[in-house]
Amino acid sequence: MRWRSLPFLVACALASAWACSSFDEAPGPGGSDGGPDTAIVDAPIDTMSSSDVLDSGPPPGKPCDPKGIFTTKQKLDGVSTVDNELSARLTPDERTVYFHRTSGGVTTIRRATRKDRDASFDNASIVTELGNTAAFASPAPDELTIFFSRGDPTVSIFVARRNLVTDAFGTATPLSVGPAGGQVTAPFFAPSSRMLYYQTTGITGSTYDIASTSIAPDGAAGDSGSVAQLNTTSWDGEAVLSADEKTVYFYSGRDRGDNTGAIYVAYRDTPTSTFRSPVIVAELEPTSGSDYTDPSWLSPDNCRLYYYTNSEYAQKGTEIWVAERLPPP
Repeated sequence: MRWRSLPFLVACALASAWACSSFDEAPGPGGSDGGPDTAIVDAPIDTMSSSDVLDSGPPPGKPCDPKGIFTTKQKLDGVSTVDNELSARLTPDERTVYFHRTSGGVTTIRRATRKDRDASFDNASIVTELGNTAAFASPAPDELTIFFSRGDPTVSIFVARRNLVTDAFGTATPLSVGPAGGQVTAPFFAPSSRMLYYQTTGITGSTYDIASTSIAPDGAAGDSGSVAQLNTTSWDGEAVLSADEKTVYFYSGRDRGDNTGAIYVAYRDTPTSTFRSPVIVAELEPTSGSDYTDPSWLSPDNCRLYYYTNSEYAQKGTEIWVAERLPPP
């Protein structure tokens, strides 16, 4: 089941089937905010687009139809355990993944790597400096900046930076985004435009709605605004954008119920225009009315959508899966 009590929503993330605990857990390594006692690096936030990074899309030949149906789906090998894994965010070459796992009542962000897109992930390690209630990691393409959610003392979005991928992240700082008094979580950083999408309470009166804000090179957040064309009076959240920012996948309970929602998709003509009416991604909709499916990340070629679900084909609680549009024969 999905948790309905809002004070638990970072440890419970998007009200998923986590083994939730209160935010009175012990702080993460390095201090009360879960980060080390080093200052955040003053490097500008990465603005590389996906085209600037090695693309491990389909081999030369016919590409997939970026608006076609997903024809295959499989569990993401190497990250699933008897615990709950959620919200995979990958680097553009799809060889590094950040996700969060709840184990023993503690939620942490993990990082894992693989040698190529078809291999299994291994060596999933906790990003300890982000703290024990950290979830929904959204790294920049170069992995030097990371946005994530944390619940200390309220559900908020944080940003942390580092100089090298081999370094620990510096002390995380909260971003001032969303309506006053709102609970904000599930950030998604779109590097080409430096826009941060997230879900927040306090807009339509529903549990969550989708909003966005610009992020300056120094990390400061601009004015926040609702992405009104995606929101309803039901739960709408976890927006995931394509590399060109003209496609968005998101979670919504508009047709199935807030805690048992599905993935929807909407398109627009330019990265700054209004999205057209969303439609459900029917081939990924759970067949059971008590299950849910949430999007996490879309590959740069629009051919693979990573998502998490507790649906009937998930064998161990909430698992991370990937759906693919195959090129025509």
